[in-house]
Amino acid sequence: MTSFDDVPTPPLTQAGSWFRLDENSVPPQWCLNALNQDNRKDFWERVSPILTLAFRKASDQLYEEKKITAAERGPFHVSVTEQEVRLGVLDSSVDHQPLVHLREIEVGTGDALASTYFNLAKDGSAVS
Repeated sequence: MTSFDDVPTPPLTQAGSWFRLDENSVPPQWCLNALNQDNRKDFWERVSPILTLAFRKASDQLYEEKKITAAERGPFHVSVTEQEVRLGVLDSSVDHQPLVHLREIEVGTGDALASTYFNLAKDGSAVS
């Protein structure tokens, strides 16, 4: 199980081989390179958890140093699904009626796939 204490220093050096800078975007942004059958498993099982924790740790430090706001720190601490719901439904200024399908996934923290569905602390308990 990966925890903040397990993040290697400096972990972001791994990001360069997995991401590319899209300079056509305004402003420029880093994008995940295409994954294929050869590298997909390695990225999601080994690299992604390390980078996620590293980005969270870095955003916490920048926030504590008052270099970023709570709003700028937020995306590093929520899932992509939560970001999509917030942008598309909760914070949307578009005058429409979004359709939301909720599902409940019953997975205990002791389940082998638990870390796929939610964050776990070093002791295996769920982190809210």
